Amino acid sequence: MSTNPKFAWSLFPDQANFGFGTLAGGGCVIRAAFWVFIIIVALALALFAVSNRESVSLALWPLPFVVDLPLYLLVLATLVFGFIFGEFASWIAARHWRREVRRRGRRIASLERELSATQAQLAPLAGDASPSVVRRQ
Repeated sequence: MSTNPKFAWSLFPDQANFGFGTLAGGGCVIRAAFWVFIIIVALALALFAVSNRESVSLALWPLPFVVDLPLYLLVLATLVFGFIFGEFASWIAARHWRREVRRRGRRIASLERELSATQAQLAPLAGDASPSVVRRQ
């Protein structure tokens, strides 16, 4: 099992590097692919913003307010809102697992204290009960 704390959250810590850790420079390949993807997405968003500068009116029926926004701002704001809402919903849904991790952490700490106390009690007894070594000639 991997002891790298960076991948401590993984279900399969030994496979947390997705098999690229053993290749020479495998981490660099993944990092480069990530940045290429980010650049492509940023370019697509910039092209979308430049292409959709038309103004749209945003109104909510019972309210008397009307807001004029560029189309790209409305779409991107909606995407950001959806992302934040989705992350919040995922965080709420994972509360059971976070509670279980805290419970197991407390249990492990309790067992480690118990083990240390038991080892401390057995240490003096181990010195008395050690068998004598007899060499044959």
